[in-house]
Amino acid sequence: MDLWSWAVSAYGREGVAEAALALQDNHGQCVPLLLWAAFARPAEPEMIARAVSLARAWEDAAILPLRAARRGLKSDLPGAPADAREALRTQVKAAELESERLLLSALAGLG
Repeated sequence: MDLWSWAVSAYGREGVAEAALALQDNHGQCVPLLLWAAFARPAEPEMIARAVSLARAWEDAAILPLRAARRGLKSDLPGAPADAREALRTQVKAAELESERLLLSALAGLG
């Protein structure tokens, strides 16, 4: 099973999403990095360091800005009808998920 399929399956298990999001929101953890680590079980400090560096670069460039935009679109915005704002939020959410998928793909390429 490839990393993406495994990550989707693992994330869908009871309690995993809640725990992962708590680690993300309360402790600044990168969920794709955590899922990769659980899948790959890296033992070499150099590989772990490379994975962390890669994940932080993706978070800074794409994941965190998209997440902030998605969360910002939850609130009413002047001049934006709720249905149009929600449609945009859905598109941003899809882009955020795709950025996490691309990060997982990049992490899978490390090993």
